[in-house]
Amino acid sequence: MTFELMNKFINVAEAAQGGELQDIVWDISQAFSAESITITVIGYTVVFAALWFLSIFVFYMGKVLTKKQRTRLKETGVEVKEDEDLKYAGEVNAAIAMALSIHLGEIHDDESGLLTINQIARKYSPWSSKLYNLREEPIKTSGLRK
Repeated sequence: MTFELMNKFINVAEAAQGGELQDIVWDISQAFSAESITITVIGYTVVFAALWFLSIFVFYMGKVLTKKQRTRLKETGVEVKEDEDLKYAGEVNAAIAMALSIHLGEIHDDESGLLTINQIARKYSPWSSKLYNLREEPIKTSGLRK
């Protein structure tokens, strides 16, 4: 069925190159054909499956990292209870994020924090001149120029 649609596009392209143009009309009856419904269902299925896998990945990644952190703490000799929460406070996460942002943002050259504005003796500038503004209404032409 998709080959028929592709052939229609090829025929339209060939007709356009040959000089004869055909009208391309969107037909509402084609909107609910089996092909369009199949493409829609497959598209939604792929998107929701990807979102579902991503949410499962994020959910279990937290558990894996917590388990890994517990094993590292046990290796260093710190006793951690199984029901103890190992999450950081919001302020700690914000401080870490800000430190990373500052560290990664300093890739460009160091700049002094000093802003200098130099005054010029000449106040006239063609950019601010009133001479170049339109004073009269432009003449309207009634046709296209050839």
